[in-house]
Amino acid sequence: MGVSENGLEPFLRMAGVQLGSCGPDRATVVQPPVPELENHVGVRHASALHAAGYAAARALAEAAIAAAGSSARLRLKQSEIAYKAMGLGSLETVAEPADEEWEAAIAGLDCGDSVVLRCSASFPTVGKAYAIVSFDRARVTK
Repeated sequence: MGVSENGLEPFLRMAGVQLGSCGPDRATVVQPPVPELENHVGVRHASALHAAGYAAARALAEAAIAAAGSSARLRLKQSEIAYKAMGLGSLETVAEPADEEWEAAIAGLDCGDSVVLRCSASFPTVGKAYAIVSFDRARVTK
């Protein structure tokens, strides 16, 4: 599931997404230039930028869940992105918790039916391009 080193989703692999650092408070992915995902002047396609934001946010959420010792699974609830700059060259995407409710949400993973984890992903090398990605979780049934 998701973005573990061996289990990248097919579109993420095709988009050149590579995991960088990953922890419960911050995760990064790198996306080198992929000519098939760029226009005639080298600007990255919007869906490839969104894929990098999604991958970083999901890696952050999965790391936080694992660190909490939870058996919860992630299910994408909502994602959106606001493009503020062009994506050029090799891009690093950084995901961090989006609000102060992050720790409470992680602590409540095994207590209720659904918890929303909000995190933001930014592309610091291109300026202010942001993705806000929310996940909700479903309890693992055995």
